[in-house]
Parts: sequence; C-alpha cells; structure tokens
Amino acid sequence: MSADPRETDAFFQGLDAKLEAKLEGLRKEEEARRQAELEEEDRELEEEEAEIAAEEEERFQRQLAALDKAHERLEAATAGGVDTLWQAGWELGEIPELHGVPLWQALSGLTPMMQLAITPGERLLRVRKFMAAVERMIRFEMEKNFQEHSSLQPQPLRGGMDTFKEHREKKEKKRRPDGELSIIDNCSIPRSTSWDPLSSICFYLGITLNKLNALAKEVQGMTLVQLVDIVRMERAKVLLEMDLRLVAGEWLLMNREAIKQDATELARQVAVVIKRMRRAPLWDRTLWAMGLGFSSYAKFFRACAVCESKKPTELELALLEQIFKELKEVLVSGGPENSSRKDAKAQRTEERKEGEGDNSGAAALGHVFAPDRGPTASGGTPA
Repeated sequence: MSADPRETDAFFQGLDAKLEAKLEGLRKEEEARRQAELEEEDRELEEEEAEIAAEEEERFQRQLAALDKAHERLEAATAGGVDTLWQAGWELGEIPELHGVPLWQALSGLTPMMQLAITPGERLLRVRKFMAAVERMIRFEMEKNFQEHSSLQPQPLRGGMDTFKEHREKKEKKRRPDGELSIIDNCSIPRSTSWDPLSSICFYLGITLNKLNALAKEVQGMTLVQLVDIVRMERAKVLLEMDLRLVAGEWLLMNREAIKQDATELARQVAVVIKRMRRAPLWDRTLWAMGLGFSSYAKFFRACAVCESKKPTELELALLEQIFKELKEVLVSGGPENSSRKDAKAQRTEERKEGEGDNSGAAALGHVFAPDRGPTASGGTPA
C-alpha cells in the first residue's frame, strides 16, 4: 500500500522545520560565543593599553624630571663654552632616561615625545631659551678666542692681522719654562678673521648646522653666521670708538680754537679729514674691516646696518659727535684734575691759575681720548 504524498510532504516539511530550528539555535550559540570572545579580547586589549599608557606616563614623567635636571645643569654649563658643556654631557650620560638623547634636546627639552605633549607657545618659549644659551656660548667662545690668540687681536693701523712670521715670533715668546707650547698656540698657522665657533658648538650639542640655523630663523629671523657678525660688531664698535678718539684728539690739539664750535660741526670736520686720509693708495676698506675683526667689508656693512641701523660712515659720525660732546662737558667743568686742585688750593696766584688752565685742557684731552689704548683704525695718523 502506497503512502499518501500529502502525508510524506508534511513529514519532510516538519523535519526541515526542526533542522532549521536546530541550526538557528546553533548559529545563535556560535554568535554568542564569538561575541563573548571578542568582548574578552577587547577587555584584554584595553587592559594592555592601560598598562602601556601607565608605563609611558611613568617613563614620560621620569624623562621630564631628568630633562629638568639636565636643563639646569646644561644651561649653567653654556656660560663656560664647549669645555664645560662637554663635561656636563659626560655627567648627564650616566642618567638612564637620557641615554641616546642629544645634548641640544636635553638642553631645550625638545625631545620627540616632549614636542607632541607641549603646546606651540611652550615650544616656542623653549626654542627661545635654547637659542639664548647658544648665543651665550658663541659670545664666550669668541671672547676666549680673542683673548687667547694674540695674533687675532686687530691691528687697525696696518688694517689687517699679524703676518705668519709675527705669529711664529709671538708663539716662541709664549713657550712655557719646559719648552712646550700650550695646545692653543701649538699651531704654526694663525686663525683668520673668518673663524667662528659654530662648528664646535654644533658638534658638542649633537645638532647639525642646518637644524640650528632653522631654529635661529624661527626665533630671530637670522642665521647663526649673521649672529656671529653681530657679536663681532659689538667689539668692532669699541675699537672704532677708541681709534676715533685718538684721531679726534690729535686733530683738536692742532685746532684748539675749534673747540668753541658745536659738537656736530666738529664731528663733520673730523669726518671730512678722515675721508681725505682714506683716499690714499695704501688704504683699503677690506683691510679696514679685517682690522676691526670682519673677513670682508660687506659683512661689516651688514652688521652695522643690523646693529646700529647706520652705514659705517654714519656710525663714525655719530661716535665723533658723542666724543666731542663728552669733551665739551669735561672742558666746561675744567677737567677732573683741575676741579680737585681748585678745591685743595683756592688761594693760588693768577699766573698759577693760568698755568693750571692750560694743564686742565691737556688733562681733559687725556681723560677723554685715552691715547694709551692703541693705534688708530681710521686709516692712520692725520697730517
């Protein structure tokens, strides 16, 4: 007897429904299991991230404390140039948090991690402090170089530096009793006026000159070479003023009646005399700039424009006017020596007073012009 097709269909339909229900239950169980595993993995990842963040925060705080300590030590060391910076770098190398950190990053605090954690304003402040420390090192090294290398002291009268023969003669005079030369003077070739301490400073700071120039431009808008020229200009202005005092003093001794004129007019007359002297064939403006510590007249001109907002001739005119104003003030007061003598001996005779009047003028000239400071840089002695 054959089965009813309708019953067979109903049986298989019921069987399919049961299988579908069982498969749906299995799928839900699998999804729930996978969801639980994903949640567990997420919790584990969050815990790991929290642990890593805590470790990074602790490491950051340790490095921050080490950087603060290093900044204080290195900032004090920069006042002594590359020698003290090198010594401080060796001492800070023992701190584990600073292993592999260049000295410029330890000094400025601008490590890669720190630059991500600070605001742009705080970063700019750190860069400014860092460049101020670099400027102190530049000034110290240039002053040290000027003091230790006698051949680098400008010879303004000749308009240049010592010759190689003169350098060797000075080196022989500086031999120690044991016959040995110091490290600085153990070189047969003197440093030129083009020397600057930038290479050694970059070496000990562990930074390239391009990177340091980029930071200098960011803060000051100028390169380090221009900053070195500005430092040279400060010393050149002092040398120029000393030499102008000598020239003005010698001119005034030959034109005593001219002291009654205005200081501005006196400055212009002396400037005309200096300009006339510089027409001589032996005078050269490049040698004049080298005598003031610059390698070329163009650098001297640019440094004058940046520091004083004047051309070299305008700077000379301003210095001459200041010199004559000081002289007229001294002469009006009768000179420092004459005023003290008047207080001590008020009852002198008229002849003695006249003699003291003449001496007071000479004393005033000696006080203002200080002729014992050295040769002139303005081109020679006026005729």
